[in-house]
Amino acid sequence: MYNIIRTKINLLIAAVNATITGTDNDLKEVDTLLDADNLPANLRNNAYQIKLESVDCDEFESDIFEKVKVTIELFFLIAKARGNYTTVIDTYIRPLKRQLQQMTIYETTSYCINGIEDINITGLNKFKGGGNYMTPSISFNLNCSDIS
Repeated sequence: MYNIIRTKINLLIAAVNATITGTDNDLKEVDTLLDADNLPANLRNNAYQIKLESVDCDEFESDIFEKVKVTIELFFLIAKARGNYTTVIDTYIRPLKRQLQQMTIYETTSYCINGIEDINITGLNKFKGGGNYMTPSISFNLNCSDIS
């Protein structure tokens, strides 16, 4: 389940990255599941982690339906500059929200992501490291079905 959801989200983030000038500015996945405070400095800029918060299961006839709460935690070095804050929202947050809203069905041989709902962006006013780092997150529910 996690790998399929992660693959789909990474495809959406790749679409956002395709609109950004310069590969140094691309969003990069941090593949360790650490709290943002514990990440080394080189992993705190233009980075993200995908975490599953919860899974609610329902069975209907022979099908298993799941509502999966997903959070994408983002990390940006803004160095206390308003221009960098604006860039984060306009270059990364808004386009990623748009990609999520336009997400279509994603199906593998064993799992299907049928839709998305309840997109929520938080932490736009959340700064760490003396105001040098911005750590927003985007959470949402995926409607999935186990088709194995």
